[in-house]
Amino acid sequence: MADSFENNDLAARYGEVAEKLVTTRGKDQLFAALGHLRDLEELVANNEELQRRFASEFGTMASALRAEQVEIEELLADFDNDDDWTLVKESAGVKTFYRHESSTPIHSIKMRGIIEAPAVNILACINEVDLYNTWMPSQLLEHRELWHVTNYRKAAYLRSQALWPVWARDVCLFGFGVDLLLERGAAVVAVRSMKPEDVPPDLPPGTETTVQVPPKHVRAECRIGGFHLRPLTETSCECVIVSNADPMLAFLPKWLLNMVVHEVAHYAFSMLRKQAARATEFRQRIDAKPHIYADVESRIDTYLRSRL
Repeated sequence: MADSFENNDLAARYGEVAEKLVTTRGKDQLFAALGHLRDLEELVANNEELQRRFASEFGTMASALRAEQVEIEELLADFDNDDDWTLVKESAGVKTFYRHESSTPIHSIKMRGIIEAPAVNILACINEVDLYNTWMPSQLLEHRELWHVTNYRKAAYLRSQALWPVWARDVCLFGFGVDLLLERGAAVVAVRSMKPEDVPPDLPPGTETTVQVPPKHVRAECRIGGFHLRPLTETSCECVIVSNADPMLAFLPKWLLNMVVHEVAHYAFSMLRKQAARATEFRQRIDAKPHIYADVESRIDTYLRSRL
């Protein structure tokens, strides 16, 4: 009888922690979710029945959370540390840095500046894929969402025109947002080229999971990318962007390609800042999608109030 009571109590605690894990995962609170994941693993450590249940219910999520943890921690190190970065341009309040990489001749780029706009406006600029043409510097021919599993976890397809005789470029991107307001007063968005393992196994039938490279196109590669948004006031935000993207222009000398990358990155930051401040279309989207943005605005407001 005692064993039965103990097992019932263990199952009840499993249910409570599992609910917290699902809730924090759904709100893109990565490190809170990882904490609940560790609690759940400790809870089932000595119970084979619950271990099987955990593997069935949360095995895939556990792998995804740990993979995202590695990516986010790598980005956070780049956001925080300027020691191995070289300042290449400072203009209009935006600093642009570059860094040589051992794995690729393409420089990594980092930009830092203040955007005089609410943080949610910047998040909307990043999240609303069909409005990318309003601030991205490339001549986008196509920009659309492929699929999403949470409000800030999705895949997108971008295709851009190039000057003749260069073929057009395209890319399939995977991105996810992380709420780190409690941990470090910031929201972080990670973006990179999509991998097969990023595609969730339980998408609805018929979902377009990827796009094959069209004729006379070359697939670009985004090895790493991320946005670090730290709300300063209700209408201002520190923004740091890191990226390493290869447009696959093999015919260009790498020194020239890197120089172009530096300039384009700086221009993209300026365009993002301009659009987030104006935010006409994006404010309309924010207001039209309270199921996405109202909760984010509330969390940002709570964070800002906690600093008073």
